[in-house]
Amino acid sequence: LPGPRDVAVADARTLTREQYLDLYLLQRKPVLIKHAADVLFSNANEFSSSFIEGLPATHDVRSIRYGTEDGRIVNVNTRNMSLAECMGPTTPRCVLFQAFGFAGDAPRREKEEVHPVAIHMLKGIRKDSSTFLWSAGEDGVPERRLGRNTNDALIGNFNLHVSNRAGALPHAHPWAVNVLFQGQKRWVLVGTEDLEFIEDKMDLEMHRVCPVGRRKKKDGRCNVTSLEWFHKHVLLRNTTSEVLARESGKALSEMPHYDFIQNEGDAVLVPFFFTHATVDLSRPTVGVVMMKAVAVAGAPERRLPEAARTLHVTARGDPSDPVLRSFVEPTTAAHYVVRSRGGDGISAATAASDGI
Repeated sequence: LPGPRDVAVADARTLTREQYLDLYLLQRKPVLIKHAADVLFSNANEFSSSFIEGLPATHDVRSIRYGTEDGRIVNVNTRNMSLAECMGPTTPRCVLFQAFGFAGDAPRREKEEVHPVAIHMLKGIRKDSSTFLWSAGEDGVPERRLGRNTNDALIGNFNLHVSNRAGALPHAHPWAVNVLFQGQKRWVLVGTEDLEFIEDKMDLEMHRVCPVGRRKKKDGRCNVTSLEWFHKHVLLRNTTSEVLARESGKALSEMPHYDFIQNEGDAVLVPFFFTHATVDLSRPTVGVVMMKAVAVAGAPERRLPEAARTLHVTARGDPSDPVLRSFVEPTTAAHYVVRSRGGDGISAATAASDGI
């Protein structure tokens, strides 16, 4: 069996923007970046559960995703509770997950309702220091005279997560940098180019039985959690693939993949449309997912080489199969070129995941 690969490791204190782009991002190579939290955020040490529980907003009653059986975070039922209650020792699987746009050290839209914990976290972005993601003095504030942003790097999407017994089932999306402030996570990543057929990627991401996103979810719940998935496919290295929908689907142990631990302070670069899954190894975990321009170090996705945004794949069956087409439906995020084993096929854009 192929077995797991060793993930590349870099030190955020010495990693340059050019190295980040040339060695990892453009090569579609995942990297575990040590000391990233402190390099990117001046207040990284504050984002522990004990500090967050001391913030007044922690006790505000808000709608928080809560559930013991739901596998996809976006599909989890919401319940009105405080963040302090969500992180409590008697509370089953619970996640504060909030995605919003940001520019510099503030939310991009003034009227957008953003959790105070996220606003406090943004205030610590080291915009006056050069990092592997941005240069000093680039604040992301629009410069009206030029009609553009003075900094393409410090603008993008900011996804806060404070998790109690959580994780993410296999899914994929454009480039992302996942920074962990507290706790420990186990990761599995699989590159699209390492899969023999596009159906293997569909099955790995459980597209038929547990689709990603609000628009695709079925009636009822996705009743497989990340902990159950890791137990079956990673710890037991199950080759029977009982959770996968297709009998022809390969087990994880038959695929080249990465399997590693992310500790407090580490960041993980998830390459373009790599399938990835996580499971919390501690309770709670606190982190942030940075996407869009900031994740590509200020090189907007549309300006990156087309080769970096095109995925050439082969279909085991009919490339025009409606289920396969629903997996590669139109958007501007990426471009799948799907070929049959005989050489004929389709070319279609693929949808970015709107949930995990």
